Amino acid sequence: MGKRTRYIAAAAVLALAAVLYIFAADIMVRAFAAANGLDIAYKDAGNVWFTRFVFADLRVAERKSGVGFSAEAADIRIRLRKGSISADFNFRGVRLIREKGARESSYDSIDGLVASPFASSWKYETISGTAERREDGLILKDVRAVSDDIRLSVNGALHKDATVDADIMIYFSPNITRKVPEELTKVVLTDEPEGWKSISVKLNGNYLAPSIQLSSKLFRLNIRSVSP
Repeated sequence: MGKRTRYIAAAAVLALAAVLYIFAADIMVRAFAAANGLDIAYKDAGNVWFTRFVFADLRVAERKSGVGFSAEAADIRIRLRKGSISADFNFRGVRLIREKGARESSYDSIDGLVASPFASSWKYETISGTAERREDGLILKDVRAVSDDIRLSVNGALHKDATVDADIMIYFSPNITRKVPEELTKVVLTDEPEGWKSISVKLNGNYLAPSIQLSSKLFRLNIRSVSP
């Protein structure tokens, strides 16, 4: 191979690498969406050494249910380990997308209280945590959602068969708890600092089915789906 040919080949390789680098976010997102039955859209995307991706005006929704979220900004860091892939994520300006026709929840029942953080009317300042992809689904670790009046923490699993198994801690500000009937406040809510109250629940079942199981130390209910 002559010197000129080698230069041309090297230039071609560099050009290809540059194209792949520039469009890596688009390529990987499309592949991920196709493999997981998702609709993903965004205004802008970028990547840093193929392990960190940033998005503006990101929207993610499951094709079958329409459930998902939108975020004004997203920062996702990919971690590769033997036999698994995980991502640390930080979303800002987040709203949840509910099923079409789903009613907004109220605060006058236990299931209404638990469903309230998943209402599309809420805007979360940040949602952060870690998601680990496994053969049977997705593991969520140390997920934290923060808004002015509701804070949420989640650890659990979303399985490929649309079942969920999660431990959820929900914190309500005084602006919310004053709307809750006193009998519920005394029985199911725990006092927290600065007038906030909390409820700890375990969620089990198929989130696309008509009902799902909700339980804590004080109660166990089979209720209609608390889908987001």
